[in-house]
Amino acid sequence: MLLNDFQSLQANQSTIFEKLEKSYSIDLISLAYNNLYSSLEKRLSSDETKAKLLADKDSTIVRSQAQKDAYTHLAKGIKQHNESKEIHVFGLCVKKTVLEAVEYKETKSKELTIVQNKIKKLCDFKQTKYKTFIFQQGEFKMKGITL
Repeated sequence: MLLNDFQSLQANQSTIFEKLEKSYSIDLISLAYNNLYSSLEKRLSSDETKAKLLADKDSTIVRSQAQKDAYTHLAKGIKQHNESKEIHVFGLCVKKTVLEAVEYKETKSKELTIVQNKIKKLCDFKQTKYKTFIFQQGEFKMKGITL
């Protein structure tokens, strides 16, 4: 998934700048692009490089490692939060059906974050299509299986 997103970001570089320069400054687009590029590059790096970045307290790798340490993987697509014991079921969203259109609240994100999200949408990042459902402690049944 990350490799696909990284390749898509590289392949669509000129398209990104062409489409976004009408609304945002080139400096802001460049910063957003470079942030995404750097993050993906670090997350795709070798284990040795990641260990060095972790030792240097690189924020991308530190956050990534914290996420890995916070969960116990139970099965493919299912993990349990170590502290809250919540069950997280996650996977790729293949189809979305809008049942009722709603008006979203105005975003309070920084302009840099907004541009980064627009770049992800332009490049059709797979990582934005993963959805997670969180279940509290207790039992639930799904297709005859009780968890």
